[in-house]
Amino acid sequence: VGFTQASIDFIVKNASIDTNRIFATGHSSGGIFTYKLAISTNQFRAIAPTAGLLLTNLLELPSNQPPTSILEVHGSEDTIVPYNGGGRFPAEQFYSVEQTLDKFAKLNGCDPKSNKVSIGDEVLEWWEFPNCDSDLRTAQLTISGYGHGFKDRKPIVARKIIEFFLGFD
Repeated sequence: VGFTQASIDFIVKNASIDTNRIFATGHSSGGIFTYKLAISTNQFRAIAPTAGLLLTNLLELPSNQPPTSILEVHGSEDTIVPYNGGGRFPAEQFYSVEQTLDKFAKLNGCDPKSNKVSIGDEVLEWWEFPNCDSDLRTAQLTISGYGHGFKDRKPIVARKIIEFFLGFD
């Protein structure tokens, strides 16, 4: 986390970037790290972890957590980082996608029930929590029938993540 913060600080100091448009994404362990970045810093406008969730014993949202927009991307049949929570090892237990997003919806001041949004794809399901505070968003992109990896769906998933990030001014 410290290295990432120092890297961002260096780039901000030495390049012309909009500090209100810094985002983080990562897959699997990188997705878990994305949550760690959001919890440990206030540098990110939004995160989009893929195939990574909050760990029940390591990554809890602190009481002073600043709101952070999120797009959680997950395969419905993931057994590595299980969609419905749990895990293969006692020391590595995950909250479910629903529990994770409920935490962020509450943090972001959203209505407690998400709505399915049609995006014209049979395999991709987009769910969004309405009425979040100010310009915050809490959303979920489920890749139905896919596990931990979703090779043939990566281009459209990447496009959806980019569209999500570009939606912030």
